[in-house]
Amino acid sequence: MGIFIKNKTKRVQKDGDKQQELINTNTNKSLIGEEIPIIEKKAIKKGFGVKKEIVKEPVKSTISSVKIDKEEKKPVVLFENKTENVESKTILLTAKPTSRNSAFDKIITPEIKPKSKLEIAEANNKTVSDIYEKGKKNLKVIQNKNNKYYNFVFGKGVLTQNDINLVNKKLNDELKRVKSDISTMDLFFFRSFIKNKTIALIANSSDLLKRKSGLEIDSHDIVIRFNSYNISKEHTGEKTTIHASVYLQNENLEKFVPIRFILSNNMSNWGNKVSNLNKFKQGTILKYNHHTVLPYNFRDDEPTTTGFATLIFLLKIGGYEKINMYGFDFYQDGNDSIFRTPNGMDLPISKVHDYLFEKEFMMEYSYEYDDKKNLITFYDYSAF
Repeated sequence: MGIFIKNKTKRVQKDGDKQQELINTNTNKSLIGEEIPIIEKKAIKKGFGVKKEIVKEPVKSTISSVKIDKEEKKPVVLFENKTENVESKTILLTAKPTSRNSAFDKIITPEIKPKSKLEIAEANNKTVSDIYEKGKKNLKVIQNKNNKYYNFVFGKGVLTQNDINLVNKKLNDELKRVKSDISTMDLFFFRSFIKNKTIALIANSSDLLKRKSGLEIDSHDIVIRFNSYNISKEHTGEKTTIHASVYLQNENLEKFVPIRFILSNNMSNWGNKVSNLNKFKQGTILKYNHHTVLPYNFRDDEPTTTGFATLIFLLKIGGYEKINMYGFDFYQDGNDSIFRTPNGMDLPISKVHDYLFEKEFMMEYSYEYDDKKNLITFYDYSAF
C-alpha cells in the first residue's frame, strides 16, 4: 500500500513541545486531517521476466496522525497520483507500522462484504451447469474406452512391486526433506490391510439424507470419507477408517482416524502438508499422494475430485472384495447436493473438476448399480 499526494512537504518544529510536524508547502497547513487518495500497486510477471504494473482504483483516505522516527534523517516519502478519487463505502481499519519513518495509525479502505448464502448457492449452481455442459463432449470418449483413465486402470493393471518401490523412494525422500517423523503406511502394508475387505466410499452429498443407510455403511470392513465430511449417524453411519483429504483443506484433520490419505499431485505440497499435521491426531499417514507419482503417470486435464482419485487408487491396488460407493450424485442438484461440515458448507463447489466425466466413467465401468439406493459397486477386476 502506498501513500500518494500531489503537494510537496516540509518539516516544521512546533514551539514548546519540540514536536516535528509535516506541513503542506502549498497551503502552509498541517497534513494531519488532510484527505489524500490511496492506491495499491501490484507488479506481475509478464513473459520472460518483464514486469507490468497493475494499479487499482484509488480511494480517499484521511491522515489522522504522523509519527517521525528521531533517528531517521530521510524525509517522509510521499508520491504523486493524478487519478481522480472514486466514491466507495468505507470502514475504519488500523494500519500496521511500517519500516519507514512515517506510520499512519488509521486509514479508510473499501468495505469487502462476504457473499450471502443465496449468492453462494447461485454461484454453485452456475458452476455445475457450466461443467456439465462442457463435459458432454467427453461422453463418446468414455464409452469408446479411449481415455487415459481406462488405460491407466484396466490397461496397465494393478501396481507391481517395482511400482510400489518407486513410490516409497519418492515419498521417503520428500519426508526426509521436510524432516517429518510422522508414522506412515506404505502400499505393501496397505494392500495387505484391504485384502478381501469390503470398502465403503461415502460422498459429501445430501443424497445420503434420503435413506437411513448408516448401519449398512458401518457394517463394511473399511469406511472412507472425504475432506469436510459430515456425520448424520442414521444416514451416513459414523465409522471412519480412512480420511482422504486434499492438501488444500483443513476440515476434520483434528479428528483422530486410523489412516489419513493426503492427496496432492505436487510432491512438495504433500510433504509440507504432512509435516504440519498434528501427529497426535493421526493414526498413520498413507505413503501415497497421487497417480502422478507412478512411472506411467499423466497429468490431469481437469484435476480429479478426492472421491474419484481415491477410487482410481483402490482399483490400482486391488485385492479388496468389493467397493460400494454411497451418495455419489456428482452435484447434479447443484448447491442442494452439498452435505458437509458447517465450515465446509461455506466453501464453493470447485470449478476445476469434470463431474460429468467422473459420473459416466463410474457408471460405465462399475459392475453393479442399485438406482434405489444410488449405490455404485466395483469388484476387484484383477481377480477375474
